Order: sequence, then structure tokens, then C-alpha cells
Amino acid sequence: MIEQRTASRVKHWAQAVSALALVLVGCGGGDPTSPSSAGSASSGSTAIETQIPGEQFTSLDVTADSLSGVFVKGDQSLTFHAQQQNGASALRLSNAAGEELYSIVQTATGVEISIGATYHAFLPLSGAQGTAQRAYSPAGFSAQGDLRAALDTLKSSSITLLPSVAAALGRVGLDGASAPIALSLHLTAEHLSRELGLTLDPAVLAASNQIIGARSQSGQTGGSVAHPNPSTPGELHTEGFAPGTPITCPRGRPPCAAGLTPATSGLFAGCCMPPPPPPPPPPPDYSASCVSGQAREAFPALDGNPVNDPCHDDCLGMCGPGCSPWLWVCGDERIHVACWNHDRAYCPETFSGPWGIPIPNPDWPVCETEYLAYTAEIGFDTVLGPLCSNDTISDALTSPPFGLWTLVPDYFETYR
Repeated sequence: MIEQRTASRVKHWAQAVSALALVLVGCGGGDPTSPSSAGSASSGSTAIETQIPGEQFTSLDVTADSLSGVFVKGDQSLTFHAQQQNGASALRLSNAAGEELYSIVQTATGVEISIGATYHAFLPLSGAQGTAQRAYSPAGFSAQGDLRAALDTLKSSSITLLPSVAAALGRVGLDGASAPIALSLHLTAEHLSRELGLTLDPAVLAASNQIIGARSQSGQTGGSVAHPNPSTPGELHTEGFAPGTPITCPRGRPPCAAGLTPATSGLFAGCCMPPPPPPPPPPPDYSASCVSGQAREAFPALDGNPVNDPCHDDCLGMCGPGCSPWLWVCGDERIHVACWNHDRAYCPETFSGPWGIPIPNPDWPVCETEYLAYTAEIGFDTVLGPLCSNDTISDALTSPPFGLWTLVPDYFETYR
């Protein structure tokens, strides 16, 4: 029965998206669990450039509770729709032909997940919706199809554009801090990037972070904290020259040759001497930053090397894959409790058996389906409170539900 309902939704949503592929979507209301809630088409839409050549939105519509659009890059496009209303929510991604590639629909009874045409699952909600105790119940879990095969199929679809879509939304001002409705899409993009091995062009990542960071520093969103500056390049020091024997000017007196400068003090005062290298700057003290979860070392240095990870937490909470923060998630490079909670959850697909032989984890399909649903859900929870705030409300709303594995203690245990 569940599979029939899901197939029906896929069919109707595909028809709606196909009709709206190149026009502005109007989605101010309606039931988010219904594929027809994408709204009616509006004519005369204008392409929205994203400040990256070759990338644009041919349609884009956003309200407080919905976000829809079509993103085009080269000869590929991805249609997206996220909506939350009256306790229900939906996130749908489709290709140019209107075929639904990925959807997560939550109602009062549970969550339906579809990946392509081959994987459909239902997770019942076992706790009170909107509370810290809510959880998905594996006891009521049902699924049809092979989850791993369905995920692998996504690698050859326009889902590969998802990281670019998320970055482009951030560049046009729809980062999670400015437009919370975008968070479910940003977090799903981060999750699927790790799960499918998707990558974002480093130049696009750097440009996107620069644009969003500049907007943050201008006061349009939350700001970043300044980092210590190194010594001024080319600064001259004339103290501490090593003595020579005899004490004469081994390189002559002024006028000095190129690369030499007259010493003004010390044993070689008045002599032409090479300036010593400037002393190295003192190592920055990030102890207070780790406690507060802010002002981490400048993100280009966080490359997974423990030496470059001043908080020694494997870059958890950076709101991006590994040590590459996506400023479009929460508008800055700070650690955020929601990203921390999301990063510490994981689903091992295999275990290491005797002699290192991998053994399949029989609970992986349930766990991974729960993780995908949880990823979208905590994005939609921004209606109840600001997900990008580091407070107990955000912690409660984004704590991994029962059934998900976790790697490390929660944010407040780590940073208190």
C-alpha cells in the first residue's frame, strides 16, 4: 500500500515538474505532501545569474515556508522543491524530464522516502512530533528495493548538481541563516555529497565562501571573528647580528648593495648587513575558540591533518563535508550545534571481520534511511527555532534520533 501511494506521488510530481521546468514556480501554499503543491506556472520569468559562469536559475521562488526552482549548469538541470506547512514537510529533486530522483515526505504518521524508481521506504514516527524524544521506529520500518543500488544510480543522474545548487543558493542570498527554508536542501546536499562522493569545484567553493563571507562581514548576516595576523612581510630587524672576527664590515659600508641595509645598532652598526628573517609569529591560542565553537582557524588550513585542527575534533560541526565548510549552510565558518549533531551520526555499511574481511551490516538499510530522513527533518525544524543558533533548543531539535549510531559526545558535552 505504501509503495502504491509513493508511486502515485512520483507520477503526479513528475508531471507537475515537467510542466514547470522552465518557468517561475509559484508555491505560496498548499499541502507540501501533495505533488501538486508545487503551484501554478507564471509566465515571463527571467534567468537568475549566480556569479559563476555557466550556472543559473531559470526559475526561483522562495517564501517563508517553501523554496522551488530550476538550476541549470551546462547541459544538465535539477529541479528542487522544499516546503513545510501545518506540520508536514516535503523535499523533492527531479531531472529535466520531470522524473523524480529523490524525495522525502513527512506527515504526522511517518516519513516516506523514494530514491529513483527502485527504492521506496516508510519510517513511522514513534515519538511525539516536535519534541526532543521523537524518534523513528525500526520496528515499523518497511522498504522495497535495494538502497545501495538506488544510491549508486544517483551518481549518473543530475543529482550530481546538488552541491552546486546549494552553493548557488548561498551566493544569491539564500544561505540557511538568511533563508531557513533552504536548510533542508543544504543539509541534504552535504549528506549526499559524502554518501555519493560528489565534489564541488574548489574554485566554486572558494568563490562562494568569499561572496557569502563578504556579505557576512558587511553586517547582512552573522559575522566571522578575526584571526591573528602574521608579521608584516618585509619588516626589517637590525638587532641581534652575530659578531664577526675581527669586528669589521665584511660587506662594506653605505651605500649598500642590493639586499643589504645599514645596521643601526649592535656590533656591526653602520655596516651593510642582510636583514635577518622576521621572528615567527606566536602560535595562535584557539582554546577559547574551541570552548565557544567560534573563530576556528581559517578554514583553508582545516585539511583533515590533526596538526591543522586546533580543536582536535576532526572538523566536526563545520557545516560542510569534512574540513571544507560550506558558508551557505549557516552563513559563516563557525561550529554549529546542528552541524555537530549531524556529523556525529553515521551508519557503517560494513564491519571489519576476521583478517580484515568486511562483513555487511544487516541494519545499514534501516540506519541509512533514518539518516537521510533525519537530515531533511532537522532542516525543516527551523520553523520551530533557529537551527544555526548554538543553544539548547537547537541541540534538542537536531539531536540524532534513536536508531542512529553516533561517534562522539554531543556538542555541549564537548564544548562546555
